[in-house]
This record gives sequence, C-alpha cells and structure tokens, in this order.
Amino acid sequence: MGMSFDIIFYAMEIINLLIYAFLTFYAIKILKSGKYIFAMISFAPTNIFVASTISYDYWVNGFIYLGIAILVSECQKSKETISYKPLLGALLAITLGILPKQVYFPMLLIPFFFYIKEKNSGFIKDKKRWIYYAVCCIPIIVVIISLLTRVGSTSGDMRGGSNVSMSGQLQFLMNNKAQGFDILFNNFRNFISIGYLKNGFASFGHLSEEHYFGELLVIIFIIICILDRNDFDKCRYNNRILRGYLILMYYGLIALIELAFYLVFTQVGDGTVVGIQPRYILPFIYPLAAMVPSPYVRIAFDKKIMIYVAFIAEVLSFFTLLFMSSTKILLG
Repeated sequence: MGMSFDIIFYAMEIINLLIYAFLTFYAIKILKSGKYIFAMISFAPTNIFVASTISYDYWVNGFIYLGIAILVSECQKSKETISYKPLLGALLAITLGILPKQVYFPMLLIPFFFYIKEKNSGFIKDKKRWIYYAVCCIPIIVVIISLLTRVGSTSGDMRGGSNVSMSGQLQFLMNNKAQGFDILFNNFRNFISIGYLKNGFASFGHLSEEHYFGELLVIIFIIICILDRNDFDKCRYNNRILRGYLILMYYGLIALIELAFYLVFTQVGDGTVVGIQPRYILPFIYPLAAMVPSPYVRIAFDKKIMIYVAFIAEVLSFFTLLFMSSTKILLG
C-alpha cells in the first residue's frame, strides 16, 4: 500500500482505541444504573493509555466490561424472568475478553448467578435452564484444559532473567513451604492494598515512575461506588451468594496472578514477585464495584456532580502523566 511503518503503527493504535471506545460506549448506553461507576473505571488514565497501544489489553478490558455490563443491565429490567439471549451474549463477551489472559477464567462463573427460577417451574424439569448451564460450562472447560496443558512446561518467561524456570520454582516452593508461603503472602498484602490500587488507576507503565492523582482517583471511585445507586439496583444480582463470590473472586484472582508470575516470571527463590503490573486488577474490579456495594444507600443530591469531579480528576491525572512521560522520553 506504500504506507510507512510509522503510519501503520499509529493507525493500529487508533483502531484499538476506537474498538475500546465502541465497547465501553455501548456498555454505558445499556446500563440503567451505575453509569458513573462504569465511566470512571473504563476511562481511567491507565485504561485509556493501554487501549491506545499495540497490545491486547483494549480487547481484554473492553469485552470483559461489556459482558459484565450486559449482565447488570439485564437484571435492572423490571420483569419476572431474565431471557437467555442477553446472558449468553454476556458469556460470549466475557469469554472473548479472557482468551488472551486466561488467568481471569473465574469470571466465567459470574453468569451462573444470573439465572432466576421462574414461578411454578420445577428446577430439574426446566430443560432450558440445564442447557444454559451446560453452555456456560463449555468455555470454562476449554480454558481450564488450555491452562492444564501448560502446567507441564519447564521453562518460564525469559524476560524475567536467565534463572527463570517454572519447574524449578515449583520445586523451590515444595521444598521450602514456610518460606514460599511467607514470600507469597507478604507480596499478596501489597497487591491488595489501596496504595497498589492507585497505581492501577493512574499509570503509564515504565514511562511514569509516579502515579499522579492516583490517591484522589481511588477516593472518588469508592465514593461513586457507594452513591451511584437508584431503584434499578434493587434487583436480582443483589444477593449474598453472588456478592460473596465476587469478593472471593477479587482476592482469588490477585492470588492466582501473583502465583502465575512467581512461577513463570520470577527467578527461582526470589523473595519478590516480579512482572505484575497494577493494571491487571482493572478488568475484575468492575464487577466488584458494580454489584457488591449496598443498593439501598440514598443521598439526595445532583449525581452529575460526581462525574464532573471524576472527569476533572482523570483529565488532570492523564495529562500530567502524559506530560511527565513525554518529558522523560525527550530527555532520555
């Protein structure tokens, strides 16, 4: 076509950003409540940054956000039952999202909580329900098989150094159980901290050593998660089992990601888990934020103020990060 490499490269970045923008726009459009929660997490400086680069993060984040938004919006409808098509559409979106990062496979269990028993319908006699559950199991089985086929691999990710070995790290953990637990637990405490979460909201990776306005973004996000509620939230996803699973899933996924990076990216016996980036938390923090806080909190005020404040904070954070990272590149 006669185009230079630079033009093709920038065009691909723009296409990635446009795809992410389309997925998040449609997700916000179908939500009847929680739009501000979704907007703040999807438009976080880190998400905008990774969506405009040559990577698969725009795909992972965009489709996972869309799938969860479909589940939430379907439950926000005031009707007796939930139709199967939107649920299967959500399952497809989440599946597409986790394919590049299959460690997120526990998110495939979320659709199981969204089928509500119809009135006067026996559980065992309802063939559609069992068909739905069977379809939900297919991507889970495929992903688990795919993950198990890699367990036998003896090599690790060489970007972690020459002394990276999955089998060697496993052997180290088996021979030093107390020390291994101490290493993983101490790192885990750091990964679940609010201080670590701020890095997920406001980071340009290795281009920015500081995380400007990260604390402010986390505080605003927590406030929005509590206050962005209305009558549509008094729906079927507000149950203890689902909310308990989402909390368990959040911490469980952090532990899985930590273990995965310790095995395949960290040198054998190292006391610090290397390679993990705070942005890995962003895909699975949205379901936690959308469905765990109480739907009964009501404070009379103009909720648009929340998104105005959030927008200003995110713009400040994004352009500060952009300026500082550009300065770093120019100055070498």
